[in-house]
Amino acid sequence: MKTNPLQASLHTILLSVIFCSLLSAQNQNWYFGFNAGLSFNSTTPTPLTNGQLNSYEGCAVISNSKGNLLFYSDGQQVWNRNHSIMFNGTGLHGHVSTTQGALIVPDPGDTNKYYLFTLDQLGSGNGLKYSIVDMSLQSGNGAVTSKNTIVHFNVTEKLSAIQRCDGNIWIIYHIWQSNTFVSRLLTASGIGPAVNSSVGISHIGGGSGYKNSIGFLKNREYRK
Repeated sequence: MKTNPLQASLHTILLSVIFCSLLSAQNQNWYFGFNAGLSFNSTTPTPLTNGQLNSYEGCAVISNSKGNLLFYSDGQQVWNRNHSIMFNGTGLHGHVSTTQGALIVPDPGDTNKYYLFTLDQLGSGNGLKYSIVDMSLQSGNGAVTSKNTIVHFNVTEKLSAIQRCDGNIWIIYHIWQSNTFVSRLLTASGIGPAVNSSVGISHIGGGSGYKNSIGFLKNREYRK
């Protein structure tokens, strides 16, 4: 059977990093939904009731390797480890009704910084963007130092990331009205050029067909 070269390129990206992804530490905190949360820092998951999220869909949380909460977001606001709005942490261009509306990954070139990717609800016009959080600021509570840098317009509500063994990270999303997955490598130099892989069905629709935009790519959190 003949292999589609574009399909093979996506498979190569995924298979080359899956082993390293499985080696991540497990200590973490989850915040989601309406003030819901779970801690996985003990043998039995423990409910958390101090979260500030009020999100119908996508959100993101980051903890360090010791299981200490750093910050979390619904794609529009950022809360610090004290559950207060982070300095400059409002006005992000995500949406509380995007299935994967927020994604946090470490900056491969700076142990104090994180990329917070946000994804707007389809049709709202903001697309996929990122903001930078610097945890060395505000006495370790962090601050958003830049906001809403555009990555790609006209994308679905699906977003994921996979970390390579060298610490660099693939950011993966899907173009709307297309069968194309896009992978961009995040390195110490920033976000690299698009690697397009056209495979599978097209994510298209009009009117009620917008529902073809919602859904999930395999996602995970990153910790240091």
